[in-house]
Amino acid sequence: MATGNTQVALPNTQDLEHPLTLRILANTYACPSHGHIKQLKDNSKNITKGSQCITDYIQDIKTKDDDLAALGKPLDHEDLIEKVLKGLDDTYQSVIDAVNSRDAPIT
Repeated sequence: MATGNTQVALPNTQDLEHPLTLRILANTYACPSHGHIKQLKDNSKNITKGSQCITDYIQDIKTKDDDLAALGKPLDHEDLIEKVLKGLDDTYQSVIDAVNSRDAPIT
């Protein structure tokens, strides 16, 4: 790779521990684009339990929140709870009502 007037030899791609390889990877992937963050947020907006089991539903939301957190944009705890409740069906209405009627937020 040429940088200005100097030639920089890229390390062998097999050597993922090489400092130059790590720097190239960090520069490429550590700075998420605004579009990528927006896409992740949009994808997480419409998650519903649907026919999946409650464990899979919660894991799906948690995974998307973890993805956003890894990009430096984690969801607020209360927003996360709201997202979980919003995607539940009428089968969980008593749980939704109980959570919404609390005076103190869930911790």
